[in-house]
Amino acid sequence: MIVAVLPPIERIKGVWAGQAGEITYEAAEISTADIILIAGPPGDSSGIASYLHIQTEPSVEWIVNHNLARFVNVEVTDLADNTIGANIARVSLNQVRVAFVLPFIGKVFVR
Repeated sequence: MIVAVLPPIERIKGVWAGQAGEITYEAAEISTADIILIAGPPGDSSGIASYLHIQTEPSVEWIVNHNLARFVNVEVTDLADNTIGANIARVSLNQVRVAFVLPFIGKVFVR
């Protein structure tokens, strides 16, 4: 499935794992019936791109020290990966506080 219509000849530039890359294609070669799978370079294995916190002790407040050195996007789920509403505070560039009304266990995905 194609999700964007691009000009007939386009050059796409990007950076993957610290290395610049460039892809050239001709849109005439691509039809809406095509399924295109592109395997990119491996992701960052240094562990600083994202962080997963698993809370196994029920608590009304979770302190997540992700050490990503930036304000982050946060998703809170139960242990079955169902999204859960929570009060999220980005305390610093390296810490997030997640609060609930009742004690809870689950996961925090930090990106």
